[in-house]
Amino acid sequence: RDDGLREGEFSAVFYNHTKFKKLDGGTFWLSKTPGECSFGWDAACRRVCSWVHLVDQLSGQELFVFNTHFDHRGDEARRESASLILKKIEEISGGKAPVVLCGDFNLPPSSKPIALIKEKLNDAYEVTILAPYGSVATFHGFTYDDPPKERIDYVFVSDDVEVLRYGALTDSRDRSFFSDHLPVLVSLQFVNR
Repeated sequence: RDDGLREGEFSAVFYNHTKFKKLDGGTFWLSKTPGECSFGWDAACRRVCSWVHLVDQLSGQELFVFNTHFDHRGDEARRESASLILKKIEEISGGKAPVVLCGDFNLPPSSKPIALIKEKLNDAYEVTILAPYGSVATFHGFTYDDPPKERIDYVFVSDDVEVLRYGALTDSRDRSFFSDHLPVLVSLQFVNR
């Protein structure tokens, strides 16, 4: 959790290089000084949001994807992080293309920071066309035999993105998981403007 480049906190965005071309991208810290490696408010760790501006090489449709990891302890940090991310999404995307915001928010759906995000973006779990599948909760803490405890991982989309499917994948290998969170898989399509 040092510089976010070669060491420390990462929130990677993976994409299919044969389908999308990267136009731009970057990382900002969830803090009062988002342009430099820093702790935010009452955060226990340095946290980031990474983003990428992509273009579909066939259709020419542009897309912004933001991936983040909110602090697990700081209440103020999580509140301020939600506000900062919404501000940065507007600043970076300019409202000119669809937006996907995803990550580990370390917050339940009933929290105020999640409600703030939902004022601007749609929770994929709530707007999926097909019923969500898999577990509702996404955090299991590496406990294979106990059901996951709470939903703290999200995918949010702008109004010009349609969620076809949403699922929290419960697959494991040899009764163990690769992470203490379940991966969330969504199928999305652009809505013609």
